Amino acid sequence: MRAVTAGLVMFPIGVLVLGSIAFRTAGLPTAAAALVLVAITGSTLGLTLGTLVPPQRINITFALVMTPLLFTGCSQYPWPSLARLRWFQVITRRWIR
Repeated sequence: MRAVTAGLVMFPIGVLVLGSIAFRTAGLPTAAAALVLVAITGSTLGLTLGTLVPPQRINITFALVMTPLLFTGCSQYPWPSLARLRWFQVITRRWIR
C-alpha cells in the first residue's frame, strides 16, 4: 500500500515539475496495472532481502541493492545523453517511449 500511495502522490508532483506531459486516458488501465505490479515486486524483493540477510548486514545490502536501482531509473540524467553507453540505454529503456 505504501508503494501505491507513493506512486499516486508522486504522479501529480511529476506533472507539476515537468509542466506538461503527454497523457492519454486510454493508458490509465496500463498505468494502474504497472503501479500495482511494481508495488508487489518491490514489496516481495524487500521481504525476501529482509528475511535472507542477517540484521548486522542489512546496511551493506541496502547500499549494494538500492544504489544501482536509483541510477537505472533515468531520473538522474537525460536519457538521450547516454548515446555512447548503449548497454546502459538498453537497461534504462524499460518505460521510455
